[in-house]
Formats: sequence, C-alpha cells, structure tokens
Amino acid sequence: MGSMRVLVTAAVPSHLMSIIPLAWALRSMGHEVLVAGKADVTATARSAGLCTADVREADSGLDARRKAAAKPVSPDGPPDWARMADNWRARVGNVLDSYLETARQFRPDLVVTDPIEYSGPVLAGLLGIPYAVHRWGPESLSSDALPHARTALADLGPFNAPSAIVDPCPPSLQAPEATPASHPLRFVPFNGSGTVPRWPSDGRTRLCVSLGMFGFSVLAGDGSATVLEVLAGKLAGRTDLDVVLPVPAEYLEQVRELPAPVRVVPQVPLNTVLGDCALVLHHGGSGTALTAATFGLPQLVMPQAHPALASCAERLFKTGVARETGAEPAEVIDEVLASGNEAGRAAELREEMLALPTPAETADALTREFA
Repeated sequence: MGSMRVLVTAAVPSHLMSIIPLAWALRSMGHEVLVAGKADVTATARSAGLCTADVREADSGLDARRKAAAKPVSPDGPPDWARMADNWRARVGNVLDSYLETARQFRPDLVVTDPIEYSGPVLAGLLGIPYAVHRWGPESLSSDALPHARTALADLGPFNAPSAIVDPCPPSLQAPEATPASHPLRFVPFNGSGTVPRWPSDGRTRLCVSLGMFGFSVLAGDGSATVLEVLAGKLAGRTDLDVVLPVPAEYLEQVRELPAPVRVVPQVPLNTVLGDCALVLHHGGSGTALTAATFGLPQLVMPQAHPALASCAERLFKTGVARETGAEPAEVIDEVLASGNEAGRAAELREEMLALPTPAETADALTREFA
C-alpha cells in the first residue's frame, strides 16, 4: 500500500484535539497529513508537530459580525435549523475558496473532518474524494444536522454522506441517537503540550477543576470569576482537599485569588495532572470528560446552557460516571468519594475504552479502505 495524502479540517481547536492521535498514527505509517483551518486551529496543530495551511477568509470581518448578532442558544427545544443554515452558508462560503486552493495544491486522497466543519464535506465533493467524519465525544448534533447541512450547502458543491464515521467515544457513553460509527476508536488524550507539573503530595485528596479553553470562553468575563468564586467559597477551609484549578493564560487576570484549598495554576495538559487526582470537576466538555474517563476517574459536572456541554453532561449522568455539583458541591464531593459508585462505573468505562481499536489500528483500517 502506497502513501496517502490526508487533509484534516476542524472548526475549532478543541475538536481538532480529538483528531490529533489519528493524525499521529497516519504520519507514523508514512502517510502525509496536512491540517488546514483558521489560525487558532493551525496553531494547535503545529503545537502537536503537524504540518498546516492557514485558511484565508474572503470577508475578514464576518466572524465578528456573526458573533455580535448571535442569539442565545438553549439546550431545550428543537434547534433553529433555518438560522443554523444561514450560519453554515456564511461560514463555509467565506473560506471555501481558500480551502479549495490549498487542497488543489496538496492533492489529498481523503479528508478527515470535524463533524461541524462543513467545509470538509463540500471540499471532498468538489474534489471527488471520500471524507471521514471524526467525532469529538458524546453528541447527536452532527447526525441530526447532516441532512439540514447538505440541503443548506448544496449550491456550494456536491455534499455527499460521509464515507466513514470515526468515533472516539465509547459506545455506552455515546448518545443513542447518533449514527453508528463505522470505525470505533480508542480515545487517546491530547490536551496540548507543556511541562509536567511537580506538585508536592501531602496526603490530601486531590481534585482537578477543569474548564478547558472552551469552558472559559463560555464563562468568560465576570461569569467565570463568579462561578469559580462561588465554588471556592463552598470548599473554603477544607484541609483534607487539594483543589487544583488550571487557568489559561488569557484568563488568569480575571480569576482573582481564591481561598484554600483551591489553587490557581497556569494551564497544563490535563493528562499530566489526572494521574494524581481522585475526582474531576468540569463544565461538561467532551475532551475533559473523555480524558477523565481514560484515567477511570469519577466526575462532577457543572452543566451549562450550551447544547454541546449540556448533552455531554446528560450522557455522563445517565451512564453513572458523574454527578451534578448541585448547590452544595462539598457535600456531593464527599458522597462521591465515600460511596465509590461513580468510581466503580468509571473503572468499567475505562476498560470499555481500552478494548477499542487503537489510533494505529484505525489508521490502518481507514487507509486500507480508501487506498
């Protein structure tokens, strides 16, 4: 089997992170991999040692205008497909020419795309090549949205159904409404690069509070400080706990000094922290949830209104690996640590994940299928 050229597309850095282990596996087999996208996506790819191509926008001010005009999105009720269709047409149309220019130069054999980066399917249709959707975690939005997106974007070029669906979410955690995956994949955490922290162990039970980049962006401004200050206030004075809160550099000034046992630390790769933790408290992000699951850790979740976060939290609750923080998080923490129920289910989920095909095995299957 000869070398393949694989073009990777993603709408946001957090979605690209779930694809990076597969991209590494493809590279290790000798295939060429190029990540194309906006500057924040390609910066994440370069931090992982991958080659990139920055995508230019036809209208550089479009994103700012879209965000200013955006309406709050509720997890309740049916999606506003008409509004989403307008958004997809604007976003894809703004970058499609640049994607196409990059692809014609790179000449890919396969596109691997984040489920909501619809430039990938349109690009694959224009080039006459297959594309694989790579999910980011528990969700059904991509399955529900696909027929609406195909209709909305039909005038931009051929938009076929995906040739493959790669899913790093273990089946028991995945939303039952999601289209079945053709290629289940073992989740391998990539939470960015950085130095492994060396924090002293003094016998206290360590908890990690992880909001990730997306969580902090959702709770940006006064909201992020308020949520964290309330949480820290509920835990203040606990001498049996060591609560570690990694904060991205751009939000450090917004997060004021919090009372012990909460320690604000600079952002570090989450997988370098969780080996010493007994519990993870987070915002419902899929990357954090699946990283915690690889360590077999019970989880506490502060559900948010954003649909992707809310749906992930719902699946964690239904599978029994997580509890909601509630009004008294200290009490919930004590209950989870004492009962062991969530820890037991988390250990089972970890074993389920370890039984899934590795990125190397999935890369081999994909390239044999589309070579």
